Amino acid sequence: PMDGGCPEPTDGLTRPAGYSSSDFCWEIRNQTAPLESGTELKTVTALPEPCSGSAGSIVIGAPATLIRTGQDNEAFNRGTALLRNCELFSRMIAQRSGINVGGQRYGVSCEVLNDNYDPLQVTNATSWLAHDRRVDVLLGPYGSTMTNFAAKEAVIDNKVLLSSTGSDPNIYAEARTLAEEFGADAAPLAFGIIPKSTAYIKPAIAAVIRAAKECDDADSGCSCGGRFDSSCSESLRFGFLIEQDDFPLAACSEEALRYDVAIGEPVKAEIPARRDVASTAEHRRNIRDALEKLKEEGVSVAVICTYELGADLAPGEMEAIGFSPLAAILLGRYNLLEGTLPGDGQWQYEYFLTTQRWHRALSPDRRGTFSNWTIEEYFTKFNDLFS
Repeated sequence: PMDGGCPEPTDGLTRPAGYSSSDFCWEIRNQTAPLESGTELKTVTALPEPCSGSAGSIVIGAPATLIRTGQDNEAFNRGTALLRNCELFSRMIAQRSGINVGGQRYGVSCEVLNDNYDPLQVTNATSWLAHDRRVDVLLGPYGSTMTNFAAKEAVIDNKVLLSSTGSDPNIYAEARTLAEEFGADAAPLAFGIIPKSTAYIKPAIAAVIRAAKECDDADSGCSCGGRFDSSCSESLRFGFLIEQDDFPLAACSEEALRYDVAIGEPVKAEIPARRDVASTAEHRRNIRDALEKLKEEGVSVAVICTYELGADLAPGEMEAIGFSPLAAILLGRYNLLEGTLPGDGQWQYEYFLTTQRWHRALSPDRRGTFSNWTIEEYFTKFNDLFS
């Protein structure tokens, strides 16, 4: 951690401005010496016995939230899901006699260390996995904020890191900058597999604008319910509830809000990140207060830029205060069917937009490229193993 600025580096390198991330400084460590794990690191291995006749196991290391911190159960739920899916995946590999890499067959195992959903602990866990456990590849932790720290540590430790939740482009840009200053001994080895955060909101807002234009068509037969004197298009006033955390901030940044069709000057209401407040109840109150502001300002399209918990809480808070804009967009909820909203036929399903297609829109017969499982087969195997 940085206290009063970063010290002069001891590895002979010159640091460019902005090389540090948040309150942390980075330098190369002795990569031959294992690091101390610390008292808060907990190792969990999800591994059946190595495949018979295999050349060994490819070890995947992942920092994840394995203990309820009282601050963010969303991260704990994701950490538990990662741990269980690692076990399911490694068992599948074992049943198929391993995977073929370079003519040799390998099993797959996972080493998952608790990170307490804390930047310093994420950094420690990532480095400990690389040095002490000597994993072959790293999986990033939950969310862009924590992935940013893990990605930098992966560069320092010269390990490939694959992130399934880090969508902030700054993660990979900063990791690349860090690799460049370290020269030939380090490389930008952090990779993401989901769209960049600035791409999420645009399609949903474009859909609202398109729908308003269609409603203004004299032949369309639809209207804005007689709530506005002007046309539907002229009635669109956008308001953004923005959680002050990496992913929501990047997704609803000025760059993300540049559109072919101008949306005017949007109303903005900011709330602290969930991890920066004492309880879910306080997070809920912050969301309600922000929604009250959007309502008072006459917002007709509400964009809820939060992580998943905020997306789950916002609909109920909107109903509680009688806030019913023409449309509402949930950034943090990719699939309403997986959330805590009421079931099919409830008003939320016709009212809220998400930023990705529901899995129900996909064919139930579609099979995974590697697993060859359908969604139903996956859930059956998962439930059989963990229920």
